[in-house]
Amino acid sequence: MAMINWRHEQTAELMLHVDESGSIETPHNWSGSIGPRITIGAGAIIGALVSIRPGAVIQGDCVIGDGSMIFENARIGSRAYVGTSSMIGPGSVIGALAQIAKNALIKSGVVIGDRVNIGPGVKIKRGSRIASGVTVPGGAVVPKNSIITDDAERLRNR
Repeated sequence: MAMINWRHEQTAELMLHVDESGSIETPHNWSGSIGPRITIGAGAIIGALVSIRPGAVIQGDCVIGDGSMIFENARIGSRAYVGTSSMIGPGSVIGALAQIAKNALIKSGVVIGDRVNIGPGVKIKRGSRIASGVTVPGGAVVPKNSIITDDAERLRNR
């Protein structure tokens, strides 16, 4: 994993890429904001206008979509996908191979298991837990401190 400790914002419109050796390819015109003490794994692709706050960890081969925000101390598991304009709250954990669609709002302290599918526009409120393999349909709202252990169809448009 590459440890990045930038003290200022980069300016551009392309994506940041970490290659297999841990080297960071930052096009001169990439735009986004990367805080200090973040870790980004090899193969990760970070879209334009992404904000990554201090202490965040993005493991290898992840994709973070354009305009997304990864807050302090959030952890994104290997080969996870975070869609455009999504927010991953402080201290939240996203499991390996998780798929988070565009415009998702994941509040602080949420834990999402491996291979979870989160539909577009989903809101997962603070302190909730989503078990591995679960699908949360688009537009669903997961209430604060919920524990979801099976597919969450009943939460649609709540």
